[in-house]
Amino acid sequence: MRLQVVVNGILVGGVYGIAALGLGLVWGVMSVVNVAHADILIFTAYMTWVLVTVQHVPPFVALVLLLPAGFVAGMLLYYLLVRHLVRRSDVELMSLVLFFGLSAIIYGFSAYQWGADLRSMPIPLPTFRILGLVIPGTRLAAFLIGVTLVLALRWFFRSTYWGKAIRAVAQSRDAARTLGIDPDRVSAVAFGIALAYAGVAGAL
Repeated sequence: MRLQVVVNGILVGGVYGIAALGLGLVWGVMSVVNVAHADILIFTAYMTWVLVTVQHVPPFVALVLLLPAGFVAGMLLYYLLVRHLVRRSDVELMSLVLFFGLSAIIYGFSAYQWGADLRSMPIPLPTFRILGLVIPGTRLAAFLIGVTLVLALRWFFRSTYWGKAIRAVAQSRDAARTLGIDPDRVSAVAFGIALAYAGVAGAL
């Protein structure tokens, strides 16, 4: 019984880990407190439900669609709102105010549009029984997708120009600027990645 609880915790933790990656990325690069992160997850979960149950899009296709959609939405949000905050000396406080308001808007819209009832999606994955442990196929798939995304982000940070630029901006925006790196563009990419990962976490 205890081992079953541990296994369930690990599988669910994979999804939470994806969400935490985006939250930590935004804070590390921009010192922005995104308290609307959880509401974005909820919104993307509802969007996944709409795509799968209303539009009859296959679950995996819906997941693939939400990844670039979240990235584009994140970049737009950065250029429209967040960019003006990172130049301020009180960026932590002002970002807290901004995203608290955004959180209220997203929550209010989601509650008005879809209500507060529990909703589920039909996902045809089997349940596995291994050594007396019950492993739902949906949780296992979500965990494996989460591990894949974590490894992909690790490779991105270590092996690509944009990944190294994000690490440089996280260490010092001024120093990165002297090296020819545009902190605004890099921050926009980082915010896009954060919301893309939030979208995937919400979908899972």
